[in-house]
Amino acid sequence: MTVSTVSLVQPTATALALSEQGRRAGAASGWLGLAQFGTGGAVALLASLVGSSPWS
Repeated sequence: MTVSTVSLVQPTATALALSEQGRRAGAASGWLGLAQFGTGGAVALLASLVGSSPWS
């Protein structure tokens, strides 16, 4: 259920955030992508340090 709601909310939130940017939309999109990629990397690093596993 959580994954399906994220897949519905995230594109809409991104479109709303970029709608106000005008000529800066490309740079703003890049920053959003960088933030998402960085967050994913940080969460993966934290999960590996804690040692959590979906199979444990």
